[in-house]
Amino acid sequence: MAATLAQLGEERNRLLSRVQQVLEADGRVTAAWLSGSYGRGEADAWSDLDLHVAVVDEHFEAFIAEHQTLFANCGQQLHVISHGILSWSMPNGRFWLVQYAPYMLEVDWNIGPTAATTRPEASYMLFDRVGIPITAPLPPVGDDFRRAEAKNQLDFFWAMAPIAIKFAGRGHTRLAVKQVDYLEGAFVKLWRALWRPELLQKDAYHQNRPLEAELDARLPRFGPTIDPLVALHVIRAHCDEVASWHPALAALGVSVHDGVVREVVALTEVAEKSARLGGSNPDQGSRR
Repeated sequence: MAATLAQLGEERNRLLSRVQQVLEADGRVTAAWLSGSYGRGEADAWSDLDLHVAVVDEHFEAFIAEHQTLFANCGQQLHVISHGILSWSMPNGRFWLVQYAPYMLEVDWNIGPTAATTRPEASYMLFDRVGIPITAPLPPVGDDFRRAEAKNQLDFFWAMAPIAIKFAGRGHTRLAVKQVDYLEGAFVKLWRALWRPELLQKDAYHQNRPLEAELDARLPRFGPTIDPLVALHVIRAHCDEVASWHPALAALGVSVHDGVVREVVALTEVAEKSARLGGSNPDQGSRR
């Protein structure tokens, strides 16, 4: 009989418990925590384990040399995909992606020396023997950087919007949804340029920040069912929101073109009429 989602979650929790027991039993490990959805308080039964392990510096090299035994002690390994590449979330650390039975449970192992390690504010501590500090906030950015980033993202957004609209008008839902990913990336950076410019900077190491609450509330999203008209609704919502930011962008010193907004609205109306008729070319999924 097929397993239920609850059983999947229970197996993942058993794996997490075993990982924690193995790490706590090793005196070389100073702390362990989870980032990802656990760290942001968003975990569900599908969530993987984004694990971080801090090790006493003088024992670090010996500890990672024993990684195969460590992983095996935690559960039944199916596959090790990354083999000790540099970690993108721990200074001088190493990364392995390990899949465990049953149900391809994934653990992203980040193992690093303790001295240089900090942890993101959005993290879930398993244990901490030394008091791992939270990563310091990003410093402010200069107006020139902020303005240049806003200009680049605004230009990119209005370049991508008509392409998304045309895909939807043809009936190419998959390609329209893919194009919305580009709109969303520019949307997020534009919002940050206006209201959280420090977040335009790239973290030296991934900090697992949850999306800002106000941005999260304003970000247009798809529901469980998507067709060309739904795609156009989401595209239009992105465009309307960004258009409403034009005065704030102009005040920042960014050139805005309201004529572009008017033409995008007109193009959307054409695409909506086409989409209601089933799309102008629904069988050709790759054409722009």
